[in-house]
Amino acid sequence: MFTNNKTSYNMINISNKSISYRRACVSGSINVGKEVFFLIKNKKIEKGDPLVLAEIAGITAAKNTSNIILLCHQINIENVFLNIQMDEKAYSINIYCIVIAHSKTGVEMEAMCGVYAGLLTIYDLTKKFNPFIKINDIKLLFKDGGENGLILGSINNIPLHLQKFFFDEKTFFDNIKIVIITISDRASKGNYEDQSGQIIIDFFKLKKAIIIKKIIIPDDEFIIKNVCINIENKYNPSIIITTGGTGIDKKDLTNKVLSKICNKAIPGMSEFLRLSGSNNTITSWLSSSFVGIYKKSLIICLPGNPSAVFESLNCIQDLILKIINTYK
Repeated sequence: MFTNNKTSYNMINISNKSISYRRACVSGSINVGKEVFFLIKNKKIEKGDPLVLAEIAGITAAKNTSNIILLCHQINIENVFLNIQMDEKAYSINIYCIVIAHSKTGVEMEAMCGVYAGLLTIYDLTKKFNPFIKINDIKLLFKDGGENGLILGSINNIPLHLQKFFFDEKTFFDNIKIVIITISDRASKGNYEDQSGQIIIDFFKLKKAIIIKKIIIPDDEFIIKNVCINIENKYNPSIIITTGGTGIDKKDLTNKVLSKICNKAIPGMSEFLRLSGSNNTITSWLSSSFVGIYKKSLIICLPGNPSAVFESLNCIQDLILKIINTYK
C-alpha cells in the first residue's frame, strides 16, 4: 500500500524573483455534435447563451485561480479575456483565453483555468441534449516574460486577430531590416545555447521585421568591430542589435568597441534601458548597454540575460521606431 509520509506542502518562494511583464494564451475545444451546435448557434438553449456565459465564467475563473488550484500564487491580473470561435465543420467550439499581468510568476495557469471554466460551462448548459460531449486539446499556445524571456509554442495556431492583440500594430516593424549579433565566448564555441539571440528573432519576426542575418561571435575587440562594420557595409540594415558583453567583466567589450565606431551616441536610451531594468533587478545599473548610430544603422547593445533582453525590447520599441523614422 502506498503511503506518503509528507505532512506539509509549501508554495514555491518567489519573494526573491523580479516582477516582469507576463502574458499567456491557452486554447481548448469542445465537440458538441451537430444538434447541439445549431441549438447554440440559433440561441435555442433555454438556460441562456452558452457562449456569453462561458466567457463570463472563464474570466471569473482566471481571476480566482489561486482559490481553485492548490499552492498556486495569487496574481494581480491586469487583463483577461476569452475569445470564442464556432467551427461549423467540426461542430465544435474553440476557446482562447489570454491573461496579462506584471508578476513574479507566469500566468499560464490563469489562462488554463479560464479555458477550462468556459468549456465546462458550455458542457453544463448542453449536457441535457448530449451527455457525451467531448472536451479536447487544452494547450498552452503562447507564453512570455520571466527568466526565459519569450517562449513560443505554436503561435501560428492563434487566430490572426489575437496575434494582433499581443503585438500592437503601432509598433510593427514592417519590412525593417535587422541584423542580430550574439557576443559570447561560450555561445560561439557551442557550449551555451543562444537563447537571447533567439528571443530577439522571435520578437521582431512577430512584428513583421525582416531578419537579414543572425550570427554568434566571441568577446573579441577586433572581431566585434569588424563584424559590425562589414555588416553595415554589406547589408545596410536599419538596426543592428547585439546581445552580451555589456557587463563589468574585463571581457565585456561591446560598449567600448561600438561606442568608438558610432558617429552619434544616444545616451538617453542607454540610461532608459538601465532605469527600466532596475525595476526588475538593481544590477541593471552595472550594465554598460549602449545605443548609437553608425552611418545609417541604429546599433543597440543589450545585455546577455534572456529576460533582460525581452524586457529591454518591450520598453524601447516605440523609441526604436521613432529613431528609424527620423533616419530614413
